Amino acid sequence: MVENRIQMLRTMAKLKPVDIASALGVGENTARRWEKGSVQIPDVQKLALAEFFEVSVSFLMNWDAREPNGNGNNGQSEVAA
Repeated sequence: MVENRIQMLRTMAKLKPVDIASALGVGENTARRWEKGSVQIPDVQKLALAEFFEVSVSFLMNWDAREPNGNGNNGQSEVAA
């Protein structure tokens, strides 16, 4: 599930939802809702989250189960249509 990925990545980075919100220019409640899966994440924000965590959008959205490689993004960063 997407929310589990966001929480996992945030926890691994030792960040709080407020840190994600600040970095992406959204409200803390929005970041919390993304993490809980209670709202859809706009495509532009999926890309921003993936870039922030240095993973692919596919990994972030749980479309690809592979763990990110050493440099992070698995060579992917585009949002699926």
